[in-house]
Amino acid sequence: MKALPSLRLHFFLVALIMMAAFTIFSKPYIDQFDYKPANTLPANWPGMQPSPEIVAGSVFLQMITPVESELRPNELHFPVCVDLQFVNYANRKNRGSILVTLLTDKTLQSVSLQAQDVEDNKLRSICFDQVPFNTLQEQTVYLEIKGIDSAPGSAVSAVFSSKPGSPTVMVNGTATTQTLVLHLNIAKDAGWFKIFSYVFLLFSAVLIALFSLTLRFSEHAEQKNV
Repeated sequence: MKALPSLRLHFFLVALIMMAAFTIFSKPYIDQFDYKPANTLPANWPGMQPSPEIVAGSVFLQMITPVESELRPNELHFPVCVDLQFVNYANRKNRGSILVTLLTDKTLQSVSLQAQDVEDNKLRSICFDQVPFNTLQEQTVYLEIKGIDSAPGSAVSAVFSSKPGSPTVMVNGTATTQTLVLHLNIAKDAGWFKIFSYVFLLFSAVLIALFSLTLRFSEHAEQKNV
């Protein structure tokens, strides 16, 4: 009887540790189900290079168009997300903010980013919950990146590519031959799927804990019989 509390503690500790390990490892993959790529073409960005710093007053403007979209009809009404690639020069601590806007002849929605939160050479997903994806198919939509208050030397940069056939970006009103490195997604309602995923992880953790408990109980029984 004295061994029962220790076995219970063993079970809960193993289940807790396994659940934590499963969650840490699986969370990035589960979170990916919040999004679905809007373009089916493989990503290919030749000649990638940093843009000028996005300092106060800087304005990048580029038309965005979905290419070979295979979204289902019911998914066209989901919010559009834009993954933008930024660099911040060896993870230096930048200051200020950036305003990212989707617009036609009027502003559709703006999202503010803090420069200090932008990771170096990584995609940053920006979701516009007020703009359904089919807006991009029905209207000419532009993406605008505007520097608000960052100073030179403490501002992030976007990433440009020389990808042929892509819309080109205008920098402070001047046309270029380059394009922004970006990916289009939709924000899916994956809440129930994620709940089931975590329930499955919990179930797996409990099974492993029960297996471990069985081994521990067998060892305890063998020691008692000796």
